[in-house]
Amino acid sequence: MGSGLLGVAFGPVEELVILADFETFRVYDCRSRPDVARPREGELERFHMSCADYARNFDLLWNTFSEPAVSGGAIGTLLQRVEPPIRRIRADRAFIADLN
Repeated sequence: MGSGLLGVAFGPVEELVILADFETFRVYDCRSRPDVARPREGELERFHMSCADYARNFDLLWNTFSEPAVSGGAIGTLLQRVEPPIRRIRADRAFIADLN
């Protein structure tokens, strides 16, 4: 899963993106513009897993990404606990810079 996908996901609306190809599962904080030189920056390591890890991490996945969890605010709670990397540009500032 390449960093090009993160560039597509980055924007003022998407704060979190899940990339999964059935073999791997990754979650990225997309509140800031990704740095192509550091493609793993912004990845929430806690959720980086392979399909062999899914059953063992079922509760974590369900309690964070299931429809009831998301409807109950789990994503907002997760993002409140995660600080975007300092080197990254916030989405709103990057959007304004791209207009100039």
